[in-house]
Amino acid sequence: MIRYFSCCVALISSSLVSAQVAVAPIRVELTDARATASVTIANDSDRTMTMQPTLMRWTQDGSSGDQLVASRDIVVAPPLIEIGPKQRQVVRVALRSPASADVERTYRLVVREVPQQNADGTGPVLKFALNLSIPIFVLPKADIKVAPKVLLAGKMASNPSRLVLDITNSGTAHVQAREIRFIGEAPPTGYNTMFYLLPGATKRLDVPVSPAALVQLATLKQLSYEIVTSTTPILGVVPIN
Repeated sequence: MIRYFSCCVALISSSLVSAQVAVAPIRVELTDARATASVTIANDSDRTMTMQPTLMRWTQDGSSGDQLVASRDIVVAPPLIEIGPKQRQVVRVALRSPASADVERTYRLVVREVPQQNADGTGPVLKFALNLSIPIFVLPKADIKVAPKVLLAGKMASNPSRLVLDITNSGTAHVQAREIRFIGEAPPTGYNTMFYLLPGATKRLDVPVSPAALVQLATLKQLSYEIVTSTTPILGVVPIN
């Protein structure tokens, strides 16, 4: 299925661009047995787009967030595409090296629009260019079961109406979180959030706490939680320091 994205959607990082593009799929999984995949990019605008796909190794750092570094681990072809109005183009990706033995590898296929010059060559037509970022996950060897393993640690923030959560994924696969719900006699309000947490990464969240729960939180040592993910919910208990 083709999904359409405008500039206001998170997948596209440029601002206030009138053009629309469609991407399918919006994430890719590769294995040794399924080492190739195709990504279709459709141009729903009335102008021709020139786009450059680039592979980036994707890691996460607790203090600065997502880190993207150019990589050659996966073949990306073609290196430059031109898509006419209402047309589409296929970008193919293929593993260059075998999958890891035990941990998922993570990448992003970054597709940037190349600004075009005016006919007289005086300058670019676009002040803002589209920038797509498509996750690619390389699963470990087939005989290894990949699974996220999430641990939470919490403390009251200096602002007493917020709870600081450190979320660590000590498993072998990513987590795509959609919501964090707290269960118990004094839970703060459920926290709607969308983020990826890669294997080995830690993310800090400031969670608003409802006034009704604030008084009771001061006497609690832990909270039960449920992380709603794109697959199976993750249940656990978070200690409150």
